[in-house]
Amino acid sequence: MITVTYVNNTGGGFSEAREVQENTTISEFIAAQTGDVNFDGFTIRVNRETTSRDYVLQDGDKITCVPTGIKGA
Repeated sequence: MITVTYVNNTGGGFSEAREVQENTTISEFIAAQTGDVNFDGFTIRVNRETTSRDYVLQDGDKITCVPTGIKGA
């Protein structure tokens, strides 16, 4: 298991540590968090950088999920 920090700005705006299996991709993680396998309406960043959907999460990564259309996303 690895630990990542998930910052969700889709409503309440929270940040919390999440444990995930090693070799989890950002696509798998976001689908599990949002229930949306496409997540086309979101800007996803890992460690403040946009990333590909097949990026494999690393221990300590900080993940941000912001709906597109939000100023500054």
